[in-house]
Amino acid sequence: EDAAERFINEARNAAKFQYPNIVTTLEAGKVNGLYYIAMQYVNGETVEKQLDDGKIFSESEALSIVLKIAGALQLIWHRMFHKDIKPANIMLDSDNEAMLLDMGIAQQAGEESLINGEVEGSPFYMSPEQIQGKTLTWSTDLYSLGATLYHMVTGCVPFYDKSIDQ
Repeated sequence: EDAAERFINEARNAAKFQYPNIVTTLEAGKVNGLYYIAMQYVNGETVEKQLDDGKIFSESEALSIVLKIAGALQLIWHRMFHKDIKPANIMLDSDNEAMLLDMGIAQQAGEESLINGEVEGSPFYMSPEQIQGKTLTWSTDLYSLGATLYHMVTGCVPFYDKSIDQ
């Protein structure tokens, strides 16, 4: 039930924003006991897929993508923080336009960063304050965007260890 509520919450969060570089949520609900989200179709692939295929982005290419996502983040920072900026949540369409995805763990500004006492996010891209469960600001998303930029131009995450805690 909690997962289903968060699913609908993702749709509600995404529907609040109309911006060229944010994937638009069209509708969400529950039919015959099944939850759904109808979203804008983006013909393309994620930055993560391109990295997995061995692509290393040029600095200018990566900066162009990151600047577009930064513009989208600037819009949402007035109300909330995304908390999960990473290559898997940036889609590049067929015209190489960058689109921000997945508002599933976004939180309202000023809310507790822990969900049911747990830290949520993607460890390779999370800011230190997010990993520590501290109060977040817009800078947590900026940190994650910087970690994503680093991964795009080097092909490696900024910090790696077999242990998530490390």
